[in-house]
Amino acid sequence: MEVTFSSFSFSISTFLIILSISIIAFFVRRRLNQRAEEKEEAAEKEIPENSIAILYVKGMILNNKEGLPSPIHPPGVTFGDNIYKKLIALSEDDRVVGCIAIFNTGGGLLPGSLQIANGIEHFRNSGKRIYALIDGLSCSGGVMGMAPAERIFSREGSFTGSIGVAGPTIPQYNQITSMGSGGLLGGDSVEANITISSLYAGKGKLFGSPHQDNTKHELSCDNFRGILDRSYEMFTKFVAKKRSIKQSDIMDFGAHVMDNHQALELGLIDSISNLAEIKEEILQACNLDESESNFHEVKHSSWKKDTFSGLFSKLLYGTFPTLETKWVLSHLNKQMVHVTSPLTLK
Repeated sequence: MEVTFSSFSFSISTFLIILSISIIAFFVRRRLNQRAEEKEEAAEKEIPENSIAILYVKGMILNNKEGLPSPIHPPGVTFGDNIYKKLIALSEDDRVVGCIAIFNTGGGLLPGSLQIANGIEHFRNSGKRIYALIDGLSCSGGVMGMAPAERIFSREGSFTGSIGVAGPTIPQYNQITSMGSGGLLGGDSVEANITISSLYAGKGKLFGSPHQDNTKHELSCDNFRGILDRSYEMFTKFVAKKRSIKQSDIMDFGAHVMDNHQALELGLIDSISNLAEIKEEILQACNLDESESNFHEVKHSSWKKDTFSGLFSKLLYGTFPTLETKWVLSHLNKQMVHVTSPLTLK
């Protein structure tokens, strides 16, 4: 009895500590966000005449921060909705004559990536110049996002491609022998041969559950395969149209990562260059010289890695199978992240 009581007390204490730190993190982060928004507003007021906006798309691409399930958000992400709103505002600002969008992303969610593409296309349709630069990596959703740019450049040694769509990874538990909350929160646990039954209504409602044989649900598998195929068709068709290349060429190459020379051959990029050279080119396109122009870095809300995220994002997001973050191709670039979700550009 003493052991049980001691274990229970430890579990409650640990839970309260985590809860307290999470609450503190929530309010600290909210205050930091308020200050960031204030700085963004101040920066917008200080945009000089004849400005070329510099806009960064870094880390994994999500839709918007309102859709995240926790106040402790994953580090290093860009919200597609924020980029779209910024580009709309810049296109309507007479002080801004052009934009360079700098991509360093491994991809992300389809809606967020499409929002970035829509923003770039809107900016371009306003009659202003907009170029894109791959700064190390722009794969998957990054390819979709930058596709409508007037010209796409890539720094030497960068990578792109990975044009594909990933569905969820579904584990299969053949036999469960242990259950319990365990971990920091303690709780009771059971070790035995365990049978799980689920109540549901609607064909295919339990598709994806690790407690059943999903291969027997042919209709559900076919339905999800259809969703993936239609999304892939849309993805490749979109990129092909915006880059004026054949959709069949994209599909033939597959969802592989490619280097600059492969990207040039396929037509995903226009030139291998650096930021300094791109600045010179966009100034010429805008009929400006360096003395009468300004390059203005645009601030936008994105979650950066901080102490709280470093401590808790792995703990919390490991419990959310629809928003599980992981590093991809980390040997190429530490910023390359994608999200395992019901539908991810990968």
